[in-house]
Amino acid sequence: MRGLIVSTLALVLVACGTTSGEDSTTAVPSTTTTAVTPPATTPVTSPPETTTPAPTTVPAVTPPSGVFVISIDGTSIVGGGRLEVALGDRVTIRVESDTTDEAHLHGYDLHADVGPGESGEISFEATIPGIFELELEDSRILLGELVVS
Repeated sequence: MRGLIVSTLALVLVACGTTSGEDSTTAVPSTTTTAVTPPATTPVTSPPETTTPAPTTVPAVTPPSGVFVISIDGTSIVGGGRLEVALGDRVTIRVESDTTDEAHLHGYDLHADVGPGESGEISFEATIPGIFELELEDSRILLGELVVS
């Protein structure tokens, strides 16, 4: 029986990494089980809905002051087009041109001389309803239409 105990003890020591003739001990790595936790997930949410304001229709030219400025450079016209005012409004139309001519507002039969360095100005009260052409008289260039309603 003694032989059986010694053999079993030798087996245990060999399994632990120690033999009967050695002083040193070898550490046996421990096997630790670590639980793997999946990464936290963030719930997916939709971004808040944004509403785009509906486009608005803006009249061609309707400054609150009733002052319209039209510039002519060669055949390029800036600020002309449809000029809308209300009946009874005070209106000023300033015309700047790179050539000498006469700005003429038909219907009201108002005129202003224009030229390089000289802007012409037509000021009046809009008392006649309708649509009236504004042109450079000698050049016959249509600058715009005044709409009084």
